[in-house]
Amino acid sequence: MSYGSTSFTSTGNNITVLISDFVTEGKIISNPGTPTITMTKAEFEGLELTPPRDNATNISINMSATEFEVDNVVV
Repeated sequence: MSYGSTSFTSTGNNITVLISDFVTEGKIISNPGTPTITMTKAEFEGLELTPPRDNATNISINMSATEFEVDNVVV
């Protein structure tokens, strides 16, 4: 897997991605857990999965996103 000028090789375990733009903009929950990879939004959008050369094995990708919305309504 390649993002920006960086590559990452999975060991088969879950990968947790932290989008760093949201940290610097103060848009992240206070304790997001420990990420496997930290990348910018642009790097995430340009993420590429490159299988090994001459390998036709099927792969499965499962993705989920955790998002919290908070209304800033003053009563």
